[in-house]
Amino acid sequence: MSVLASWSLALLLAGCGGSGPTAASPTSPGGLDLTRETAHFQIRYGTSDASCVDAVATHLEANQQRICSDLRYTLDFKVVLEIYPDVASLHRAMGAPSAPDWVLGLTNLSGEIQIISPLNPGPSHTFQWVLLCMDHEFTHAVVLRGLGATSLPTWLNEGTASYEARLFDSTSWAAFEPYVRAGRIPTFGALEEGSSYGDNGGYFWSYTIVDFATRAYGRDTLRPWLDNGGAFDSTFGVTEEAFRARWLQYLNAHYPAADGAS
Repeated sequence: MSVLASWSLALLLAGCGGSGPTAASPTSPGGLDLTRETAHFQIRYGTSDASCVDAVATHLEANQQRICSDLRYTLDFKVVLEIYPDVASLHRAMGAPSAPDWVLGLTNLSGEIQIISPLNPGPSHTFQWVLLCMDHEFTHAVVLRGLGATSLPTWLNEGTASYEARLFDSTSWAAFEPYVRAGRIPTFGALEEGSSYGDNGGYFWSYTIVDFATRAYGRDTLRPWLDNGGAFDSTFGVTEEAFRARWLQYLNAHYPAADGAS
């Protein structure tokens, strides 16, 4: 996949949005008066998004089985996805009218997704990126509602969603080469700082943690890791320090000098 190749560093630093603490969606504003039902999704949208809803439905159904398979989960609820026509209306519905423009989606504890229209995603995103972020938010829905994993470390919660959405590929690494070469690799603790998470590349670094773990220990360890709340010893039989050392080696395989911490 090469869609990320020409995108800005700001976009790569940001990501999609995330999972929210609320148990139910705020009341949807007027305008989302159309519904498209699929086997696993109920898509709510307005007339301005009628031309893209088929593409959205096809994409969601094409990827849900892969994601559920990775998470060892059989989807037993229909996921509600609300498509908002512009960034301002999305952020109002999320209850965060002052959120930065890069925040384009939210999943609540009930597994309901609010997301920006892929036809009008704002200056920081593209149609294809929004589709990938729908996979990101769907993963949150499965983890939060399906698995009941509501207290995961931020880096594992967001890293799993970014990994399953395939948000980053080899072309994405170029934006982070200076950080890796300089050894400016965040600690796991730093990746828990929610206020700066998106702006400091949290989505990318968290993605690399999960990608490394599935490569080093096997994809079948992902679900136990989530069930164990992110514990290293009970999942992989290693300490956090040993895991981090191997993660840095993984980063170093992409770019030399990934041996620092900040």
